[in-house]
Amino acid sequence: MIETVLTVGAAISKAVLRIWLKDDISVATGDSLIDIIKGRVNGTLEQQEIERQFSAIGDRVAKSLEPLFEDSSLREYDRDSIARAIVDTFASASIDAKLLARCNLEPTTLAKFIKKSRPDSTRDFSAHATELYNRIIEESSEYIVSVAVKLPRFTEHILGTILQREHDLVSLMMSILEEVRQLRSERYIDDG
Repeated sequence: MIETVLTVGAAISKAVLRIWLKDDISVATGDSLIDIIKGRVNGTLEQQEIERQFSAIGDRVAKSLEPLFEDSSLREYDRDSIARAIVDTFASASIDAKLLARCNLEPTTLAKFIKKSRPDSTRDFSAHATELYNRIIEESSEYIVSVAVKLPRFTEHILGTILQREHDLVSLMMSILEEVRQLRSERYIDDG
């Protein structure tokens, strides 16, 4: 199951990377982080360092989303289908800084836009599978907006500074994931 969750984490880290790089080019589902980075960052070592940082962000997001997949009473096949649909939906949504501005940095608005980018994604899902898909999109939108507002503006100077303090992005993401985890716990308590 961890591979399933890792694919979702990778899709979210790609979205965050595109926002940070102010990349408005549509990223296909199969594009790797390094493919996105190559067009914007000079230097192989710098590219690899950014890829490592954003891969770590994707891993942290996946770890945070793992309980949602584990709590599900769905079969492994259904969870894999949900993950593939989420990854495809994120690719279709072409999330970038302009989109976040149009959504007024509102996670709920972003989630609605993301879902509308592939309205048929859940067509063959059960009600429970659709509920999990929606919950993951909504929580992922929280991550994306939270990270986007806290990331420094991308410039060559900032890139150099970040590379000198290589754990800044990962630390930022970890604190945001903890905040969202707290929100999830509070919602669960309020709903329960």
